[in-house]
Amino acid sequence: MMINYDVLEYLPLNTIILSLIILLVAYIVTRTVRRFLVQYFRVVAQKVRVSETKYATLIRLVNIIIWLIALMILIGTVPYFNAIWITVFASAGIIGIVVGIAAQPTLGNLIAGVVIAVTEPFSIGDVITVNDFTGRLIEINFRDCQLESDNGDIIIVPNSVMAASIIRKHAGEERGEERR
Repeated sequence: MMINYDVLEYLPLNTIILSLIILLVAYIVTRTVRRFLVQYFRVVAQKVRVSETKYATLIRLVNIIIWLIALMILIGTVPYFNAIWITVFASAGIIGIVVGIAAQPTLGNLIAGVVIAVTEPFSIGDVITVNDFTGRLIEINFRDCQLESDNGDIIIVPNSVMAASIIRKHAGEERGEERR
């Protein structure tokens, strides 16, 4: 297998350095914004009841947006990628349809995860039953919710299943309280 080094002819050293600077700035901005949001939510959580699930989801969403903006700047700045950028925009409709069909389960989980985080029918630490599985909710992310059963097993339930299922939230067994 031969490696094609012709790409380097179109990418002068200053363009490579600029690309690396853009990626470095995105990384620094992401870490700075995350630190700021974590500190902000600590202060807010003391004054107002803000769940860990909501601010964790918001932090992830902000990080994704920062990296998408950095990617767009990178593609728009580097001349070699500029031709790709124009081609992608020209075929964006077709790509959108194909990606939408291919990613339908993933997008369903993503949307359900955002809905779960915003409506907050249950929180991290609650004991819930979903589809005959009972456990303490230990994580809610964009793709799934994770339950820890009494025997320590981790049960991973896709968010689309969580959104479409009847969920029993056990009274008196939330946020670290002992089971009776």
